[in-house]
Amino acid sequence: MSVGGVALVGRADELATLDAALDAADAGRFQALVISGEAGIGKTRLIDEFARRHAERALVLVGHAEDPGSGPLPFAVVGGFLRDVERALTGARPPLPADVEHQLDALRAGHWTSISGEVDSARLLGGFVTLVDAAAAGRPIVIVLDDLQWSDPSTLEVMRFLVPRLGQARLLVVLAFRSDDVDLGHPLSSLLAEFSRSRWGARLELPPLDPESVGALAESVLGRAILPDERDTILQRSDGVPFYVEEVAVHLGEPLPPSLREILMLRYVALGEPARSVLRVVAEAGGVVPHDLVATVVPFGGHALDVAVREALAARVLVSDPDGYRFRHALMREAVREELVPGERARIHAAVAAVEEDRRGDERDRAERIAQATGATERLSPRELEVLDAIAEGLSNAQIAKRLYISEKTVSVHVSAILRKLGAASRTEAVYKARI
Repeated sequence: MSVGGVALVGRADELATLDAALDAADAGRFQALVISGEAGIGKTRLIDEFARRHAERALVLVGHAEDPGSGPLPFAVVGGFLRDVERALTGARPPLPADVEHQLDALRAGHWTSISGEVDSARLLGGFVTLVDAAAAGRPIVIVLDDLQWSDPSTLEVMRFLVPRLGQARLLVVLAFRSDDVDLGHPLSSLLAEFSRSRWGARLELPPLDPESVGALAESVLGRAILPDERDTILQRSDGVPFYVEEVAVHLGEPLPPSLREILMLRYVALGEPARSVLRVVAEAGGVVPHDLVATVVPFGGHALDVAVREALAARVLVSDPDGYRFRHALMREAVREELVPGERARIHAAVAAVEEDRRGDERDRAERIAQATGATERLSPRELEVLDAIAEGLSNAQIAKRLYISEKTVSVHVSAILRKLGAASRTEAVYKARI
């Protein structure tokens, strides 16, 4: 499968879900799917491939909510649908009242704001439904509305009007939005709640691509096979987000291109300076950064620090882990690091290094005390002592891997060695035998 010359990979399950929903709609059962995911995850590409595959079988109407920066645009989505309807009208066009035709002409021309308040919405939308029924010609109807993160209440009311009136037909509704930009206060939240309560609504959250799919997409972009280490680099920098995979693949081995950096920095520049200060510290420290380390480095603390961290988390730039904070995407960290001036980077690096050294010293001392209590110093390697100390803190293998910058498989090998050397049957028993 390819869309726009680049392969669509890693979305076979999602396409199968959409296909099954269309089958159910074709059988007379109204269906609705909500597709969500972060920016760049491939929602629009998935929808385009689905629409392409079923262009003959169904009447597929694709619309996009418009960014209402200058005010609500309730009929913009209808204007998008109308172009698909006009293309599908091969037979005689059903007659419509003159005033409705006049307003539909305005929609075709993209003059969405000029019709607001000048026509009865029910008459305009009723005329649109008449055209849709004619264009469908007995086929099932698929209504796709993308970019719903930009929807306003009036746009959603238009959808609430259309769906019941088309519900007599065999209908599938697909709604898509960026989950980054929709919170509980967004107008879309109430519509999503309605879908969650209904029996005919389902959610489809697009995950990042797995390593195999990342490699396949990169090869499609580059037009050549890639080496295993190239794939690992692309995966690490892109976090499996298709848009980032393509950009990193094209600029493999290069710094961030200015165009991508500008996109990544949009969320950063929208934050207040305290939140940006926190991000710069986390960017320079790298990995999962403990809260106490951030508090030591930034020039403020207490409530002000909590507010700054919450702002960065709410903007989906940082992610909170049990051990601290990390960037949601490696590329975002790269972009923020480039914001640091040399003096600032040096000060942060020095402070971070000092705190990290103190923490490592405490961990080494504790691990040695535990090992000495059972005479295990000579039996356990330095790395096994670190793993044992982490087990004593109640950390999982995944958390230990993050702390020590090793794989979970390597952690499992160390845990097995610790149990064997200490003669313990479980992690709990190993800690008990090593306890002072």
